[in-house]
Amino acid sequence: MHLRVEFKLDYYATHRMTSDSHTRIRKDGTVEAVPALLEMFVGSEDPEENAKLRAAFFEKNGRIVELLEAKGFGLSGDEPLSNQIRRIQVTEDRSGGKSNDRRENEE
Repeated sequence: MHLRVEFKLDYYATHRMTSDSHTRIRKDGTVEAVPALLEMFVGSEDPEENAKLRAAFFEKNGRIVELLEAKGFGLSGDEPLSNQIRRIQVTEDRSGGKSNDRRENEE
């Protein structure tokens, strides 16, 4: 039985002014994009559809956070506060079911 060892380097880059990127560089030099946290989602004017899209957004980002943490890319507390806040904003739905669309919340 032979074990196949694959050498690669994964890195995750984040900055408050750009989208996150998650990249893998293989031993042969090929570069591959790996899932990174999504910054936003395209909503819908239909409240039910918008709720589904919102839930799918946070669910997908939750899976990506699990992947990042398994690789050691979780938050450790020494990141800039803006990066910590941003991670929370895209992984925890704190809307309480309310839309962020001001038009829907006006009475």
